[in-house]
Amino acid sequence: MALTLRRSFDSCPSWLAFRLGSMWGRAPHGAGGSSVAAGAPAAPPPPTCQRCTSEVCQAYGVPARVYHVDLLPTSVSLRILWELPRSIQAKVLWAAARRKHPEPIVAGAVADPAVMGYVKLYNILLENAQGRLADALRLCADRDNLPLLVHCIHGKDRTGLVAMLLLLLCGVERQAVVVDYALSEVLLRESREKRELLGLQEHLTTDQVMDSTISHIETKYGSALNYMRMIGLTAAELAAITENLTQPRLPLPAAGAPAGAACREHQD
Repeated sequence: MALTLRRSFDSCPSWLAFRLGSMWGRAPHGAGGSSVAAGAPAAPPPPTCQRCTSEVCQAYGVPARVYHVDLLPTSVSLRILWELPRSIQAKVLWAAARRKHPEPIVAGAVADPAVMGYVKLYNILLENAQGRLADALRLCADRDNLPLLVHCIHGKDRTGLVAMLLLLLCGVERQAVVVDYALSEVLLRESREKRELLGLQEHLTTDQVMDSTISHIETKYGSALNYMRMIGLTAAELAAITENLTQPRLPLPAAGAPAGAACREHQD
């Protein structure tokens, strides 16, 4: 399964998305049984994006289902803008009036700890995009949606939040989660120096960012598990996610003809 987060303030300014799709020839969503424990309410997944599903299949020869979950609806985007200084708000409105993308302005302000910083951004998402986060996490309760590939434009912020919640739910130690997140700074800095990533902000991330984010969750909700319960995940869904992500799985088939054949069958 692939999980992609599109950049904020893209051609549709309020859109962020996850691409989630099961890989390696698994049956289309809804075919066969689900791994969600008995008694769990049937939470419908987002509609499959046929175009992205087809593009992934054609590009990689992998049968994938692609879903989009909007983590930055207009209300959340406006909340982020509201938290920025008035001078930044004015620049964003001026850019919009001139039909220019405000992303460089907002991204730079959000990244700068003297203006907003990632800790505040993450807290805004955790408090204002709870239903969307639940939708994304819930997809992991279906074993047919695994294996899972998680990424976004830089693979750090939105990806980092989802990965943090899943890891903590699965019992990974807090410090290991923090260290894993902080690796993004090293890898992104290397990519920027090689000019592999253009437009990457100077302010990246540190282990303190994720440590403070986890502290926010524990202070307000007691634990990541309590937070996930609060945003709507049932006990059955949480148990299924944990089991699906921690139990041994069969080895993946080798890339090549078998996967390509399965992809063609999937498209048919």
